[in-house]
Amino acid sequence: MAAVRRGFQRYLLSLQYHGSSFLGFSYQGEQHRTVEGCLRQALQSLTTGTWYNLQVSSRTDRGVHALKNTCHVDLRHQKWTCEQIHRGLNYYLQRQEVKGLGERIDRDVRILRVLEAPQQMPNPWAQEDPTQPLLVDWNARFSAIQRTYVYRIIHSRDLDWMAPFECDRAWRIHSKKPLNLEAMQQAADMLVGEHDFSSFRGKGCQRISPIVNLSAVRVTARDLHDFEPLLWGTTIDNESSRCQLITIRFEGNSFVYRQVRNLTGCLVQVGKGRLHPHDIPALLAARNRALAPGMAPPHGLFLVDVQHQGIRI
Repeated sequence: MAAVRRGFQRYLLSLQYHGSSFLGFSYQGEQHRTVEGCLRQALQSLTTGTWYNLQVSSRTDRGVHALKNTCHVDLRHQKWTCEQIHRGLNYYLQRQEVKGLGERIDRDVRILRVLEAPQQMPNPWAQEDPTQPLLVDWNARFSAIQRTYVYRIIHSRDLDWMAPFECDRAWRIHSKKPLNLEAMQQAADMLVGEHDFSSFRGKGCQRISPIVNLSAVRVTARDLHDFEPLLWGTTIDNESSRCQLITIRFEGNSFVYRQVRNLTGCLVQVGKGRLHPHDIPALLAARNRALAPGMAPPHGLFLVDVQHQGIRI
């Protein structure tokens, strides 16, 4: 964990973004549009380069959305207020240069709130290694105590139902037979608790341990007919276009790479009757990604919240 340099102040930021507009969160060079790349450009414009050590609490893949993610950044001591940083970053985020296109108005990412970060936090490795200090500089990634993801699925009889409005915000599944939500919840209940999630761990995961503690996995559904007034007075044939919004909510302190999308793909197979809820313990015990079902697409996934001990951001 990078320490705060002398003469700098660490700030905690919360932000949200439309994931389909970016090639993921992590910076990949100026030639690729990423969330971190846009943040770097805005910070450079606002502070004229007097910043460093931008680190996010939860990296998201290409196409994955965030209603609230968090990160920290170190700024050189000036007469900055949190409100000035907040307004300034949003100003420059909305007015960014795009190669070949010049300046554009961009509303795909925005800062929600800015706070001064605490100076220190308990060292997460101190108990395992007695040579480690008990306290370390506060860090957005390692201070997160809970992350919440929601995966959205739209199940309909008609493949094109609401296609222009939901094409990049939900996994659209069409079939005459509905998903078995009761079986999906039974399978979800078997995922709760501390398990080795190697069977649902994406290739290239940098996390040392595949063991994750999920505190909750909940499957809910509602008819989308409730939203008919939002469709500008149009009428939908309820029998031919019956449609459900299914959401799967995952809560845990941390996740392995692509775990939520892999688990969602598995739960959908349970809903289709291709797997039984009681197959889940065997898949977990196998610790083999090749034996588990395929991964759900990225655009239905939302990072909903990241919580930090003692801080409301």
